[in-house]
Amino acid sequence: TSPSIVRQFSSELPVMGSTFARQLVGCPGSVLYLHLIGFSDTLWTGSVPLPIDLSSLGAPGCSAHIDPVLSEFGITNGSGSADLLMAIPSSIVLRGITFFEQALVGIPTANAFGAVATNYGRAIVGERSY
Repeated sequence: TSPSIVRQFSSELPVMGSTFARQLVGCPGSVLYLHLIGFSDTLWTGSVPLPIDLSSLGAPGCSAHIDPVLSEFGITNGSGSADLLMAIPSSIVLRGITFFEQALVGIPTANAFGAVATNYGRAIVGERSY
């Protein structure tokens, strides 16, 4: 399987005042990854259309789908997965904010670039209904 970002639980949603949990899966064990979060999947730096084909960097079949504004490095566990946790503040100004995420996973033997891009996803911050 190829590296991908999945929900830990089918009911997992990005809700104000909670921790949004996803997992990076399908990776080799103990490799470096870069988790990226952004607010656009149409333009990179406001002018370059997305997605961007990464073949010219030595990563055929890989594309950058988001304009990242936040990033975090991590290392997968021995089974090739990692928990991706995002604390979402309890602030009404976040309601309805759309964000996108994708990861680059360091796999030196995968291609000349030495990394592969995961799928990308879109989420909208909401509120819990009680």
